[in-house]
Amino acid sequence: MVEVARRAGVGIGTVYRQFPNKQALIGFVLSEQLAELHEETERIAGSAASDEALFSVLRFLVKTLPSVSAWWPLQNREDQVGGLPRHLADSVGPILQNLLAEAQDLRRVQANLDVDEVLALVVGISAVGGRDPKPMPERLVSIVIEGLRCDP
Repeated sequence: MVEVARRAGVGIGTVYRQFPNKQALIGFVLSEQLAELHEETERIAGSAASDEALFSVLRFLVKTLPSVSAWWPLQNREDQVGGLPRHLADSVGPILQNLLAEAQDLRRVQANLDVDEVLALVVGISAVGGRDPKPMPERLVSIVIEGLRCDP
């Protein structure tokens, strides 16, 4: 907390008045990041046809989650589900569920997928590095998207 105060250019008392402990600070930062993630996910979801919106959201999440996921290990275990913040599934999950259902109804993606599987794929891909970390997740999400599509 001392380092946070120093970097923010405020006294330690100011930090503790806003955040009584480290968990409160981490919770605030993660909530802010997830709110931004939710807002952008909704914007993308509303900008294209169902299947393309789903794939655009998947690409966005794979690109964005690494910066958000840096905070996950610092969260209380009871605030996590399968190692993921409960707030992520609660925030982005319904949007993905709607996009997935619409794409399935249009027979654009496989009917046997569920939102938890799609979210797990996104989180797993976003965690992949490689020698050149930027292209690897983008390439993997493209491969996964092709695998999610229904056979023509």
